[in-house]
Amino acid sequence: MKQIEADRENLKRQLDTEKAGREEEHQRRAKAVATAILFEIDNIFRYLVRDVQEFFEHNRGALDFAGRLLDKRIEKMPFTVYESNAGVPGTLEGPLVQGVVSLYGGFAAYLTTLNYLSAATDRARAASLGDSRRAEVEMFAKQAMDTVPHLLKLAEEVCARLCEFTGVPRELIAALVN
Repeated sequence: MKQIEADRENLKRQLDTEKAGREEEHQRRAKAVATAILFEIDNIFRYLVRDVQEFFEHNRGALDFAGRLLDKRIEKMPFTVYESNAGVPGTLEGPLVQGVVSLYGGFAAYLTTLNYLSAATDRARAASLGDSRRAEVEMFAKQAMDTVPHLLKLAEEVCARLCEFTGVPRELIAALVN
């Protein structure tokens, strides 16, 4: 009886240890993916939101605006980490997951608008002076720029939460450095 009881206790300890190990590995993986997502968001924010906003502010009236804008066109959405780890963010806390998903949705809408703007700009370059295609450029430019304040706020909130979860210093993240 004592041997059976001792075996049972040993088995329970072994199972508890394995369970703790699985939970630790799950947490480590979630943190690693969250860190990668944080840096992907930072990259998108730096080069496709903040820099494009500065581009608009400094180049809007320039003669070669259209040509420079075509360089900003995104052929494929740059969401490699997010897309390849789609199941992992769901294991994070609810508000964080909601923020990450909303931010990527905002990025997708914004980048799509930039692509439409780029295509409209390309069409308008060949248009005559009174052609309505120039109005299309203005419409997409306004739509893109109207999206930026929301993306700035959402990126700041999501990055702050991700930094807290992952332990990444806030100073490294563009959305958190003013």
